[in-house]
Amino acid sequence: MKKTKKDTAASKKVAAAKSRKRTPVKRSPKVLAPGEEIRLSLRTHNQFTGYDPRLLREEGPSRPIEGIILSIREIASGQLVPLASSDFGRYVLEVLHNRSFDPSCASAENAPSGATGDRPQAAPLWEKVRSTLRAMTKERRLVSLTDGSLSSSPLATMLDGWRIVKVRADQIEVPE
Repeated sequence: MKKTKKDTAASKKVAAAKSRKRTPVKRSPKVLAPGEEIRLSLRTHNQFTGYDPRLLREEGPSRPIEGIILSIREIASGQLVPLASSDFGRYVLEVLHNRSFDPSCASAENAPSGATGDRPQAAPLWEKVRSTLRAMTKERRLVSLTDGSLSSSPLATMLDGWRIVKVRADQIEVPE
């Protein structure tokens, strides 16, 4: 024999809360590789000394750091790796900052004929650099600014100059 339990106001509230759809939480990617687009949150980029938007002549609030993963280095061994997975706290990324492709910050070679208000990701060179990095990673030709291999890579002929930020892999977000 089943007992019939009277619904109380508290149990109705709990049932209503459980039935509500929750907004999905931004999650970090499960695997990172050179050539992928990433973003650092605003609170993270404030930890970089010298990254003051007033010094960069920006108007309004500063923008988050976005860019392309240039290299992934394992902290324990110091070796460059083609992929980072699971515990991102074990890796340091070199990120090719999107300002390298921004017409207001970069050379005409890096950001040709782009309007100042356009996103740097719209520059034709942006996708070319990403695909070159992916192809080099597949061939296990990993490059880094730290060991000097970037200047002898095919990327050296593509870009006039670079703005590279080093950051721990666990501080990144997936771009929208």
